[in-house]
Amino acid sequence: MNSDFNILIQKRKEIDKLKNEIFDISKHIFSKTTKEIFDKYRDVESFSWTQYTPYLGGVFTANIQDIKINNKSYYSNSKNDNILKIYEEIFYFLNQFDDDFYFKQFGNNAEIIITREGTNINEYNNCF
Repeated sequence: MNSDFNILIQKRKEIDKLKNEIFDISKHIFSKTTKEIFDKYRDVESFSWTQYTPYLGGVFTANIQDIKINNKSYYSNSKNDNILKIYEEIFYFLNQFDDDFYFKQFGNNAEIIITREGTNINEYNNCF
């Protein structure tokens, strides 16, 4: 029986090591791609989203489907085809990362604002 547990323990260590490698790679790609987005789209001053765990026993989620560009929602810009393409590109970019990355990188109950100068993390109070 002990050898079974040793195998399990070893596999968990291997998984933890891989998770750390993925996180490090993800941080690098996130930073690099963020810079590329701002270089490509000079009119984009910021993009943001919220992430949180709902109060009633929910599961943490990075709310990237509701991103804002320059503090305006997708729906506020729905008449501008150019900005809609930018939304699609940023959404695709953000969708490449999982909730584990977002939680570890930016925390819980937060509004994340990415700007040319860096990242601002504000407290976010989810009332749901």
